[in-house]
Amino acid sequence: MDVLVRFHDDVRYSLFDLVSMGEQLEQIFHRPVDLLDRKAIEQSANYLRRQTILRSSEVIYAER
Repeated sequence: MDVLVRFHDDVRYSLFDLVSMGEQLEQIFHRPVDLLDRKAIEQSANYLRRQTILRSSEVIYAER
C-alpha cells in the first residue's frame, strides 16, 4: 500500500520518524506500506514518477 502524506509547514520530522510511521501503518493495515512525503514527490526531478503518483493519488483523510 502506498501512503502519500502532507505535513504542515511548521512540522519537523526526520527520516526515522517517517520509518516509524510506516511501521505503525503496517501494523494497523497488516500489509506492507510505502510512506511517501508529498512535498518530496512534488520536488522530484523524475517527471514521470511525479506525475504518475500525483495524478493517481486519492484523498482518504484530510485535516483542515
